[in-house]
Amino acid sequence: MKKLVALTAVCYLLFMFLSITVTGAEAQSTEVFTQAQFKSAQGSSDPRARQIVMLGDTLYAYLDDASVYSWHISESTPRLFCQLPELPQSTSTAYCNLQSDAKAQWDQSVSFLVTGENALWGVNVFTGMIGKMSAEGIQWRDVPLDATQFMPDGHPWPLRVVNAFVSSSTLYVYIAMDNGEYPQNNYQMLAFDMTSGTCSVLDIKNAQGICVYKPGTILLLYPRGESIWSVDEMDLSTGTISASVFQTFSSAGDKPIGGLAYHPVSEHLLFTFQSQVWGATEGEAYAPMAFVPVPDIEGETIAFALKDGRYALFSGCLYVRNLEALSTVPDTLRIEGCVDQTIYDSFSRENPNIPVDISDHLLSADEIAQALVNGDQTADLYATFADHTFRAIVKKGYAADLSSSSILSTDILSMYPTIQHVITDDAGNPVAYPYTLLLDHWQVNETLWLQIFGDRPVPTTYDQFMDAMISWESTYADEYPEINFSEDFDHAYWVRKIINAYAQQYGKPGSPVTINSPELRSVLGKLEQVRNIRNNNGRNIDFMSDGEFMAYPDIFITAGFNNVLLDPVDPSSQMTIESSDDLGEGIYTDMAALVFEEGEQSLIPGQMIVWFVNPYSQHKDLAIQYLECAAQMNNNPRTYYATHPDINKPLEREGYEASVQEMEKRRDELQEALKGAEGAERSSIEENLTDVENELANQEKRKWAISEKAITNYRPFASSISFFEDNPYITPDGSSMLHQLEGLYRRYAHGLASLDDFLKELDEKMRMLYLEGE
Repeated sequence: MKKLVALTAVCYLLFMFLSITVTGAEAQSTEVFTQAQFKSAQGSSDPRARQIVMLGDTLYAYLDDASVYSWHISESTPRLFCQLPELPQSTSTAYCNLQSDAKAQWDQSVSFLVTGENALWGVNVFTGMIGKMSAEGIQWRDVPLDATQFMPDGHPWPLRVVNAFVSSSTLYVYIAMDNGEYPQNNYQMLAFDMTSGTCSVLDIKNAQGICVYKPGTILLLYPRGESIWSVDEMDLSTGTISASVFQTFSSAGDKPIGGLAYHPVSEHLLFTFQSQVWGATEGEAYAPMAFVPVPDIEGETIAFALKDGRYALFSGCLYVRNLEALSTVPDTLRIEGCVDQTIYDSFSRENPNIPVDISDHLLSADEIAQALVNGDQTADLYATFADHTFRAIVKKGYAADLSSSSILSTDILSMYPTIQHVITDDAGNPVAYPYTLLLDHWQVNETLWLQIFGDRPVPTTYDQFMDAMISWESTYADEYPEINFSEDFDHAYWVRKIINAYAQQYGKPGSPVTINSPELRSVLGKLEQVRNIRNNNGRNIDFMSDGEFMAYPDIFITAGFNNVLLDPVDPSSQMTIESSDDLGEGIYTDMAALVFEEGEQSLIPGQMIVWFVNPYSQHKDLAIQYLECAAQMNNNPRTYYATHPDINKPLEREGYEASVQEMEKRRDELQEALKGAEGAERSSIEENLTDVENELANQEKRKWAISEKAITNYRPFASSISFFEDNPYITPDGSSMLHQLEGLYRRYAHGLASLDDFLKELDEKMRMLYLEGE
């Protein structure tokens, strides 16, 4: 009996494979309409496909430079089909408020392509014009469509067209409202009579995706409760929706399926979910049939069932895949914590048949440690902050040794010693690889400071900072109501910030920190004065709600981490405030970290997110291969420069040359148009020309992704950045101790504990942290 079942399964898989491979047995999996192909065809320009449509055996890509490329499914590369009117640059100005010449450009452009009834069409959503396309371009028809539905009242620009097709002299347009919460959205279906131009709305009940089905019908994708997706059928002539013959599909979590396509010969419904193409016929269970390097997808994503049996998914480029029933599914690499498209694409190119499941939820090292204690194998590769808890993970052997990779071992040896210390174990073996390096930065707007505090020195200690805050609250806050001292005020938040800074400054392994010190008492006492002044003057002492807080300019920015290797600000660029209208002006410059006693050395606090391999993973080799892709400089250049002291050649911004050429072309066109222009039209062209020339004049500043000035500014302090991996007092987000400390900060801030009681309880909790860390 078992042999009979096995034989039946093999026969079914063989039938499934044969039935879907209709023609073209030699057709190959490939990528089409790639940037590399366009760049090869056009030289230095770097256009991207904005839309792809299919007509018979040919697919057409509409690029953002208004060119259209065609690809016949029997060919290896696309070729230029035609050039359409130039697409204007996007602007924040509403369409109705544009100058007449700017409007005319939008009115003459092709907004989207559509196919049907053996023709390729172009549509303009501003005027409703529609016309057939050929190698010569577009020939507009005399009867426009009713374009009002494309841009309803209150919308400054037309709604986004996701998909469209022509059937029975009707243009059907699937439109995204873009007002839903990911992973779902809100959608409409418009139906235009192409003879009269009139428009009606079909009730698709907010289908999250569509595809053409049998003549006169489409399939609609719906979420049905948690993790369940179903496909219904709509009769376009009546608008009736009914259950389809296809089964429901169970996905993982809240991740949607997408890329629906129906193959009329094999009668397969196809879609993509988590890097796998799935397929089924009427009533059958879905089976994986191919792999595409697209881990995250939306229901609306466009796909095509090609006549030769292949499936093609549009996500950046067109991924064309042969389909076959897979009797065994390859191992899936599961990554928890960070999504990096460039690194993922690099890995997928080298491992095209390995599905990758990536969660962008960044767990704390504390949360990961709790899972690893129990031998959890859910994730093969983790990303987390390299803090003291991560150091404990390493010490306990919960981060796999990466020494088997000569690529990683050699690369890590060329990093700063401080970085190496974070990502190696006590024996010097590599156990992690950097993903992102950030700097904790305070900034001051010296223009505002000088205007308000005169020649008073900018604070360098926490005592001085609190003195300035007291002066602000008691003397200046009412005089400057449209300025904030430092963002929204929350007493508990500032208590936490000061305690963290104190722990960073004085916390060291092997020596308990002294909490009840005169320096800390003084700062907290002055912070109480700030709270009392604000309370007495009717100002908030807790964070305001989103609707209450007004985001006015700040004298100090004291929250958040920033990227490294940014261009330093030129102090000469600071402005002088001459009127109240200039109060928002001025440039924020970085400050050295405040200290608690004058003369102390300022720390350079940093944070680093690292990847490490789960020692219990069954796919360690794949995880290490992924890290080897992360270790390629071009895949993550900012982090690579930040961690490698010998990489000092400035890095040009990708697409810079193409951007300059595009601006120069636009300048030449405007100069030519100016020759015959008069009156208001001339003024408008002159204004646009000035903007373009200013853009060109500033292009050199935008040339570098990482400039020589940024590298020169960063190198002197890079080796001194502190990550506090050996500091037992730095509690990670998500930890149970942090939760306890937050409760203590709140009780103290709300007057439920005196300063003495607060410091006593804080000292007890800090000693617990110290003992746990030891």
